[in-house]
Amino acid sequence: MLRGQVRSAVRWLTERMNDGGVLDPSQLVNDGSKRVLDVLREKHPDPANSGTQAFLPCHHLPPLTDVDVTGSHIEHVARRPSIHADYAAALTPLIASLTDLTNWSQCWYADDLACAAKIPKLREWFDNLCKLGPAYGYYPEPQKTVVVVDEVDEAEANACFGDIGVKVSRGQCYLGGFIGDPEGTKHYVEAKEADDSRGRPALISIRGVWQPQTAVLLDVRVIDTDAQSYASRTVDAVLCSAEQEKKRKYSAAVEDRRASFTPFVVSVDGVLGHDAQHLMKRLCDQIAVKWEKSHSEVMGVMSLVSIF
Repeated sequence: MLRGQVRSAVRWLTERMNDGGVLDPSQLVNDGSKRVLDVLREKHPDPANSGTQAFLPCHHLPPLTDVDVTGSHIEHVARRPSIHADYAAALTPLIASLTDLTNWSQCWYADDLACAAKIPKLREWFDNLCKLGPAYGYYPEPQKTVVVVDEVDEAEANACFGDIGVKVSRGQCYLGGFIGDPEGTKHYVEAKEADDSRGRPALISIRGVWQPQTAVLLDVRVIDTDAQSYASRTVDAVLCSAEQEKKRKYSAAVEDRRASFTPFVVSVDGVLGHDAQHLMKRLCDQIAVKWEKSHSEVMGVMSLVSIF
């Protein structure tokens, strides 16, 4: 056992040298005087508090670091694409159990959920969600749930959902867009335009580059590395500095969209920055699989396209 021969030792203990299997707790071992369960109990006695003699004397405790975990830290971790992908896979049985194409239509994006139906059927669906969800680790909160309806249906919706505290509204933001009446949509678009004018980048969006179903947003910058202001710096240093500047300026805004950000920085001579090279390599790898070509062949085509 001490040499790591766990499997051999177990087989020797159970007199099954040539085959494995699950141990039966009531099975007799060795000379037949003890059961497997008795041997295990001898090896693993009941837990007990250690005596004071087991502790080393210590007069000074080591310093402790106070770590303040805020809501923003939790939100940042929760928005990682891998977290959402794993969570979405775990919710697949719940989605299937709630599927009813006759009475309602669902839209799931990881743990973000929407459903369209007549108001009574919508309440039936939500009750089923609250009943079945906890078994799959999904806990609906009525106080954070919004029912979007037309003005003519507002009274019916309030009567149907008022007892559980669900908010009834004529419009609501959902997955980076807006669902609701034209007036609310207008205000939402105007607010987005105002945000863009305050420094959000004009971005190119590509889905599925780094993570499945997750967009990467690109902001392109072309730099004249031969300019007099860059005379004392290398080309790589100029491109790297521009990449870091882009990240400082736009990364937080891009994270609000649940996406990743890659600055695509290139010199007027066609020299790519580090992040741009990494992106091009990733795209070539994915295209090579799709075209069933080698990486070098696809890279040659990409290089020609870049030149022209």
